[in-house]
Amino acid sequence: MTEQNKESSPFTEELVEVADLEMLARAGQKPPKAKKYRIRIDKAHFLVTVTRMTGTELLLLAGKLPAGYDIFQILHGNPKPRKIEPGEYVDFTCPGIERFVTLPKEQKDGRPTRKQFSLPVEESDFLNSKSFQWEALAESGLQWVIIHDYPLPEGYNVSVATLALQIPPNYPATEIDMAYFFPQLSRSSGGIINAITQQSIDNRLFQRWSRHRNPGEWRPGIDDISTHLMLVNNWLEKELKR
Repeated sequence: MTEQNKESSPFTEELVEVADLEMLARAGQKPPKAKKYRIRIDKAHFLVTVTRMTGTELLLLAGKLPAGYDIFQILHGNPKPRKIEPGEYVDFTCPGIERFVTLPKEQKDGRPTRKQFSLPVEESDFLNSKSFQWEALAESGLQWVIIHDYPLPEGYNVSVATLALQIPPNYPATEIDMAYFFPQLSRSSGGIINAITQQSIDNRLFQRWSRHRNPGEWRPGIDDISTHLMLVNNWLEKELKR
């Protein structure tokens, strides 16, 4: 067979660029072979370049530690989730895979409201005035303010995220630095977010944004959680314009 005939052969299967599992499942179509597969875990979407992943790999992709979470597969038309074992592979070319959901291993009623350390009264009042659902978590010698359902500007893979702020021991004399998001954020446009790493907080892998003030810019007595959130919002908006 000549090279020309080989390229035109009906038996040559061309790879599509992206196969969206959720859309294909709802349309009743089998996923084609693709360069990338778009999968949904909880409310977030991810692009992967492999045809299969284990339960553990899917959890880590979603930023959740296998020690604290299980992951389940939802097939289109089947209301019963099926648990994916840690070492079990899921083949993305199989038909019907609509999405995946994660659940904590230890179920609790309602969202936790832990207050394991105290903030200055005006800080607590500010967070409550914004109707934030928030927690004060002490873990492994670190203190975290966890804000649930923090709104994000349009242009990210999710509209809300859990935002964590590390509170230094001698706060507010010492500045709050950086920001931590769960789930992992990505731009809808597909652009890469630079200067990010992962941080384990409360059995979940948060995305740490290495963004900092210039030396000496923190103003004790003026700057606090409220002004740091203004800075975080600026970082989020600025990232979309890159």
